[in-house]
Order: sequence, then structure tokens, then C-alpha cells
Amino acid sequence: MTLEDAFRIIERVRYRPGWTVEAAQGPSWLQFFFRADVMDAYSITQRTSIQLCPRLELRTLERWARAEFLQYLLEQFLEIERHEAREFFMVGNERPFDPHRSDIRRAGRVNSTRSAVAQKPVSADWYHDATQQHRAE
Repeated sequence: MTLEDAFRIIERVRYRPGWTVEAAQGPSWLQFFFRADVMDAYSITQRTSIQLCPRLELRTLERWARAEFLQYLLEQFLEIERHEAREFFMVGNERPFDPHRSDIRRAGRVNSTRSAVAQKPVSADWYHDATQQHRAE
């Protein structure tokens, strides 16, 4: 999979309304920005925007076929879905798998992943500069 092929695919990806993916090239990686406009699990009358920002090494991308890259993109959206499901799952007033509970993460009761879902953008200035550069090309 070439970098150019990856960017062409990313530009065409669709998932749920309000869910997007963008990417910017770093020195030896591809930085992704998966965003999701979701209902706030802690205040269901509110909406919130969450973001997942994994990096993929370019050497890994170059070894992948198109199907592997598509699977990777889908898995990132599913990671956000899993995060949201753990927030919304309740037994009475308890959220036993709340991904924000440090005791749950430390005890290993919830599968951890390589990427973390963040409430704020990671390296927002770098992202802005990199996406502007990509769009200019």
C-alpha cells in the first residue's frame, strides 16, 4: 500500500454521521485523527466530540495490502465504539467497565489497546500544520 493510495482511501471513508477520519504524514509515520460526535454518557442531554489519534509506521503501511489497511481503519472506529459501550454499560448506578476508571484499567479487567481515546486533540498545532500541508499538495 502506498502513501498516496492510503490518502485516497482516507478521503473516501464514511462511517456514522458525525464520525470522521483524517491523516497527516509525520517523518516516519501516518498520524490519524478519528473523530466522533457522540452522546455524552455522563450527561445524556449533551453531545460531546471524542478523538482517537493512533500512529501507523510507514514501513507497516508499505507491507499491507488494501484489505489490511481497510481493516485497520475499521478497527479504529470499533475502538471508539467499544470505549463508548464501556461508558454507557451500567448495572444500577454503577459503570463497572468505565474506561475512565483507573482501578479498572490497572486491574486489567477491560482489554487495553495500543491507542487511547482522548477528549482533546493530540498535538493540535502539529495536526493543523500537517493537514494544511497535505491539502496544499
